[in-house]
Order: sequence, then structure tokens, then C-alpha cells
Amino acid sequence: MNPIPLLANHDLDTPLAWRNGGAISRAVFLGHVLALAEALPSRGKLLNLCGDRYAFAVALFAAISKGLVTVLPNSSAPEHLASVAADHPGLLVLGDQPVAPLAGVPYLRIDAFLSGDQPAVAVPQIDFEQPIACVYTSGSTGRPVPHIKTFGRMWLNIQ
Repeated sequence: MNPIPLLANHDLDTPLAWRNGGAISRAVFLGHVLALAEALPSRGKLLNLCGDRYAFAVALFAAISKGLVTVLPNSSAPEHLASVAADHPGLLVLGDQPVAPLAGVPYLRIDAFLSGDQPAVAVPQIDFEQPIACVYTSGSTGRPVPHIKTFGRMWLNIQ
């Protein structure tokens, strides 16, 4: 295993995001991530349909810290989402909508995990080769094709 930090090594008190008119530190962000990760299943794939960018980031990083793959379709059109759900039996949808956005697929609304101020004290370490996302192509030449992306590849791209 070749572990790297879920977030780059900076002071945990450093602001990471702005939400509802205030700064959210890296420690509080990680606290939200780890709280949501505890509620996620131990295996399977997730479909992150959060409309709020902060909620999307928390859900994505919670999945990564739990070792789960997030499915990222090329469109949020209902027919595309239904096709993705059919391709991934057992899919769990994460979102911030009051009503499940995809009928017949289990849904976890994550709003409750975004309100606590229990900061994390350590940054989780993630294996460089851990699969984190299943990204779909546009489908312009036929049916959209899924591609698996690893944490290490994402980490290198954002450095």
C-alpha cells in the first residue's frame, strides 16, 4: 500500500470552503466527511447527486475515505441516471434533495451530516491505487463507456 493524505498536508485550521456566509476549516470539513462515511455501507458504489458543491465534495470525500467508488454519469437526465442504476446493481444515491431523485434506488439525504462542528484531528490516508470514481464518457460515438479513476491519479492532477 502506498498511502497519501486525503487532503494535502496543511494546517487543519486553514479554511477550505465558504458556506452559509462563513468559513469552514479543513478540520470541520473532514469531520463532516468522516461522519457521513460512518453512515455509508462498507461496500458498493454510490451515485452522488448533491446539487450543493460543498455537499458534493463531502459526499465524494466520504466515499473515498470509506473505500467506495462514486459513479459519475455524463448527464443528470433521468434516462441516463436510470441506465447508470441498471449498470450498477445495489447503487446507493447520495443527495441533498428532499425527495429521492431516482425512483426505485436507495437514497441517503446527507444534509444532517453537514451541520456538526466536530472537527477531525487527523487526515485519513488513502492508498494511491484505490479506485474512487467510475466516470462515464459522453457517449457521442455510441453508448457512454465507464472508466475507473484512482485516488492517486486524482491527487496528482490537483497538485
